[in-house]
Amino acid sequence: MATELGRAARRVGPVHRRAVRPVLQLRRLRVCEPRAGAVEAAAVLAGSGGASWAVALRLEHRRGTWLCTVLDVL
Repeated sequence: MATELGRAARRVGPVHRRAVRPVLQLRRLRVCEPRAGAVEAAAVLAGSGGASWAVALRLEHRRGTWLCTVLDVL
């Protein structure tokens, strides 16, 4: 997963602090709670040059902490 995220970050390009528009833009975010102690979220991110990514994740509350059990980046 770290390799895929690193590859995606390189495609976006360097961050310019003075840029008017952010390099990545959140297009859509959906969150649901399928059962108590579990949260699922899906997001669509758009980058410069028309690039876009979808991210899906599941968090579960276990033993007093939140654990990411699924993380998919497309």
